[in-house]
Amino acid sequence: FNNRAHYNPALPVVENLLYATRSVPITFELLREQTEFLQTLRRIGLDTDLVGLAQDVLEMLRQIFGMDGTVHPLFRKLGLEASDYEAALQLLQKVKSRGTEALEPEELAQMMIVPFSISAEALGPAFSSEIEDRILTLRESHGRELLETLDDLFVPLHKGHFAPGFTVLENAIFGKISDNAGARALYAGLGFRAVGRGAERTASGVRPTLLLRLNLGPSAGPAAEVGGGRAKDGDGAGEADEAS
Repeated sequence: FNNRAHYNPALPVVENLLYATRSVPITFELLREQTEFLQTLRRIGLDTDLVGLAQDVLEMLRQIFGMDGTVHPLFRKLGLEASDYEAALQLLQKVKSRGTEALEPEELAQMMIVPFSISAEALGPAFSSEIEDRILTLRESHGRELLETLDDLFVPLHKGHFAPGFTVLENAIFGKISDNAGARALYAGLGFRAVGRGAERTASGVRPTLLLRLNLGPSAGPAAEVGGGRAKDGDGAGEADEAS
């Protein structure tokens, strides 16, 4: 769930930095037009931090996918366009040999599309807690200033305010549903809690099930229990599929 004090791994890196969600799709062509944003990055010295992060991500992706592995389904789940990946890879040697300051504005935008596109969740354990802590520190020191340069592309995250980059359900729970989230995480976000386990006999055998109860609050009367896709009042047993 979204919380200014915490990092949300389901959001791209820059959305965590800004604590905002995009109102339009962010492409390289659009990003290179954001001259004020790119100039601000350089003025406050964040270009080195973010290009360094992009460099680390690109090196890791190159080891995994190479130059011709962008058709793999796992690459497509990253949220990074193949053309942007390939173009950014071409800049790695320049960054290594001459530093971030040698990048032209258009080249800086090309490297920036990586943290604009990829989330910590997509990278898994390779995205360390140290990186998350660094992004949170930068959020507090420079997030609002950077957001002001992109206020036509991003909307600040505020509970109770509609976030255009979120689905209706995500707006309702004020969080981003993980691509890896199963039914248990989803139920928990909606106010369900596990109250027991059972088993359901199917044509292929017996499978375990998870009994969930919707927390309606102390004044809401009997809790609603969910089982087998049905909700019923009272304390009777019910079953729901356990997240796999």
